[in-house]
Amino acid sequence: KKAESHEKMVGYAKDAEKHVFKALEHLEKETEKALKKVQKKIEKVLEVLAAKVEKDLGIKPYDITVYNEKLGISITFDPIHLCGFR
Repeated sequence: KKAESHEKMVGYAKDAEKHVFKALEHLEKETEKALKKVQKKIEKVLEVLAAKVEKDLGIKPYDITVYNEKLGISITFDPIHLCGFR
């Protein structure tokens, strides 16, 4: 657009900025949705692979407990299924 005054030019710039931010917000939301879908698919693949490793190697699921004396806490986890999971 052609601005007849400085005020009009600033107004057009502010309008353009609003449109850019709106587009960026939309892209961010769509990216988050897509990433969640991909993460779910990756988790499913990892579950299948973990089951295949268990079957192929004859490994039964087991837990490991690690104790931190300094902190006085322990954590228990299944090392076969740990990869890729929170």
